[in-house]
Amino acid sequence: MSSNFEKWLSDLSAIFSEEWGAPDYVERTGHEAWVSYWEDGYSPQQAFEEEASYV
Repeated sequence: MSSNFEKWLSDLSAIFSEEWGAPDYVERTGHEAWVSYWEDGYSPQQAFEEEASYV
């Protein structure tokens, strides 16, 4: 896993923690669940918003 992707995941985790009070959401769903967002160029905020739209 690249350090850029790790930073991206960390930023995404911080958003879930702040918005949903769920600091472990990204970890629980598994990093592989987020790879497509990363590869498609989503920012962590955009990935959060996309995920939130499904829940």
